[in-house]
Amino acid sequence: MANSELFGKWSSYRDENLEAVFTAMGVSWIGKKLGSKLNVSVSIEDASSGGSEEVQLSVKSLVINTETRLPIDSIARWNRGTSTELNCLACWEDGKLVIHMGEAASAEELKRSGRKQVRELLDNGELLLTIIWDGITAKRWFRRD
Repeated sequence: MANSELFGKWSSYRDENLEAVFTAMGVSWIGKKLGSKLNVSVSIEDASSGGSEEVQLSVKSLVINTETRLPIDSIARWNRGTSTELNCLACWEDGKLVIHMGEAASAEELKRSGRKQVRELLDNGELLLTIIWDGITAKRWFRRD
């Protein structure tokens, strides 16, 4: 079930281990250096209509500006703001927005891929993005705008 408390506009203010995850993802040297230093604005919106549950995810910074509609509990293609598209499965797990990613064609395989983004609301009202990529974990904290 959707956690409407995640919906809204958020700005990053701190991160941990992003450069290591970017390296594992194959991000270019300059992308790693810039990406881990930039403040990022994120908007998470309920984009559901006609019985279809969807989330719109917008990410903006000096070097990236993306808007993506992700269906909940269905596989879709997503480029994560990069030039490489992956299959992804967005779902709600215990009030967290989880996006599993990989080349797998089934939901079960995507969930086992070891690649995911988890967005959750912390007790202090902040948004925490946790990125797990092939055993490496990074975190980025956001405050509501």
